[in-house]
Amino acid sequence: MKEYLETHNTQLEAIVALIRGELTPRERHKLKILTIIDIHARDTIDGFVQDGVCDSQEFKWERQLRFYWLKEFDNIVVVQCGGRFMYGYEYVGLTSRLVMTPQTDRIYLAITQALTLNLSVALEGGAGTGKTEIIKDLAKTMALLCVVTNCGHGLDYPAFTAILCGLVQCGVWGCFDEFNRIDIALLNVLSTRLQAIRSALVMKTFHLIVSFCNLHYYYLHTSPHTQPPLVLHIQ
Repeated sequence: MKEYLETHNTQLEAIVALIRGELTPRERHKLKILTIIDIHARDTIDGFVQDGVCDSQEFKWERQLRFYWLKEFDNIVVVQCGGRFMYGYEYVGLTSRLVMTPQTDRIYLAITQALTLNLSVALEGGAGTGKTEIIKDLAKTMALLCVVTNCGHGLDYPAFTAILCGLVQCGVWGCFDEFNRIDIALLNVLSTRLQAIRSALVMKTFHLIVSFCNLHYYYLHTSPHTQPPLVLHIQ
């Protein structure tokens, strides 16, 4: 592990040297993203060295968001603790990445474990603390499309149900920002719709009927570890 840490530091220094050279704006932005990812990987490996982590069964390794190519599925699988998710292959382009901290790792772990249990996630915190960006960055990491909807007093039941229909049929993540702004009278109806979606996930139902449209559940993959799309709530 110590030898790999030295190798990783050498590679990181090589990237820094490239950034200081003459590059096109696109190449420089690409190297910045690689630097952010590699710095987080370096800090993780350094923690392994300090704590003496050498076994793949240890929790400090299991809690890391890892990517494996499984020959039996001929696909990439994203693994974190007990959660296994198929790679989404959504094209996200050359976008910016969030700087990953220990707090970000804990939130990632909480989200993936909630998805494993077919549950939604509610992040609560002050304005500008990065709640929405963390959800979007995790979706980028897993190559999934994340649709962000700002909830206000103008969001009524038909509009919310139509959004859920689109999310379920496309198999993408839904991030509802400022969810606490929804009227209390509407929350009871919305909770019924969300519970119906979760029940369909648990029972692996592919067809779910609501009041004015049909929700067709399409699994992206047919492996036993397929994770269906879920709705993420943000308060």
